[in-house]
Amino acid sequence: MARGGARVGAGRPKKPLEAHKRAGTFRADRHGPRPAVVGALAMAPAVNVAQAPPATLLAGLGESGVRFLRSAYADFEQIGNMEGEVLRVAAEAYDDAAMARARGDLKSARAAVRQFLAALQRLGWPKPERVDP
Repeated sequence: MARGGARVGAGRPKKPLEAHKRAGTFRADRHGPRPAVVGALAMAPAVNVAQAPPATLLAGLGESGVRFLRSAYADFEQIGNMEGEVLRVAAEAYDDAAMARARGDLKSARAAVRQFLAALQRLGWPKPERVDP
């Protein structure tokens, strides 16, 4: 069955640079050294500034929720408005779990942890490690 250019190494072999120079077809923009970064990334500044959570998301949270939300914003680069709201829900659940543990109510703590994980999974965090056979 013909596969065309889908195979690795399929297609015409590249012409050596010396052959391009002899034929007068050498172009520095095509055959010269490649830039370290290509595309829009080459123009983007290489600054990694940690984003701080908005004060509206921090308002009303307990110590555990604020700590979680600040950590999430520090660890991830581009957090949009919708993601911020989902993280707020997760932070509230994290606070609920901490308060339930402080009261000794483990059933409520487990329920709050399930809500916390459900909110994180809406964002694709944490990546599932379980593999079903």
